[in-house]
Amino acid sequence: MTWNESEKELKDLLDAANTWHPNIKFDHKIGKSLPFLDDLLTNDNGILTTSVYHKPTAEPYVIPFQGCQLLIFKWGTEDL
Repeated sequence: MTWNESEKELKDLLDAANTWHPNIKFDHKIGKSLPFLDDLLTNDNGILTTSVYHKPTAEPYVIPFQGCQLLIFKWGTEDL
């Protein structure tokens, strides 16, 4: 979620939310950008932008479909 009120109000809300159920805890990160799944969400003065997020450990390699690897390793790299 994004928040445009004070940081104290946000922390108070999250602290209250963490008391609603003993098995559900909300985690939070305060800043202008947030990596979420494979996207990077950025709040630039109220304007939300997204970009593809790559983990620092990600390797930019793709298995060639014509290679000699088993078909199971090729699924998801190109349409069959």
